[in-house]
Amino acid sequence: MADSASESDSSSVDGLYSAPVSLTREQFQKRIESLQQENKVLKLEVETYKFRVKSLQEENKYLRQVSVNIQAKAEQEEEFISNLLLKNST
Repeated sequence: MADSASESDSSSVDGLYSAPVSLTREQFQKRIESLQQENKVLKLEVETYKFRVKSLQEENKYLRQVSVNIQAKAEQEEEFISNLLLKNST
């Protein structure tokens, strides 16, 4: 009878421990799913930023070229004005 009492005690102890473990597993599973979802969102955000960086790099390249063109045009105008002034002074 002592054996059956201790068996019922051990099964009730097992019952107590199995419920929290399964809750913990469920919590871990929910946490994993939450982190996986967050990971997907962050990966999409990274792709968005990569696209934005590429777009800004292209815009920067274009603006640098425009700046070079403006500088070249300004130098041509300066040379034209210098030549014009030289002709008028002689």
